[in-house]
Amino acid sequence: MNRRPIVFAFVAALLALGAAGLLVARSPWGRHEASHTGHQAAVGTGPIIYYRDPDGPFFSAAPKKNAAGKDYVAV
Repeated sequence: MNRRPIVFAFVAALLALGAAGLLVARSPWGRHEASHTGHQAAVGTGPIIYYRDPDGPFFSAAPKKNAAGKDYVAV
């Protein structure tokens, strides 16, 4: 028995499953966001260490607002 058709079918099946997984991951069904699933943000129990900008990579030792007027998030 020749192994070549079996190996070809196996590789083709793997490629098809990979392509299907990529399509599902990029579709709305593959995305899970807290606002859509009803999860609530975790509540911290310790002291606030610093504040971070919700829209960028900026940090602050005191609470303040960013350029868009949003409050920095306590961390």
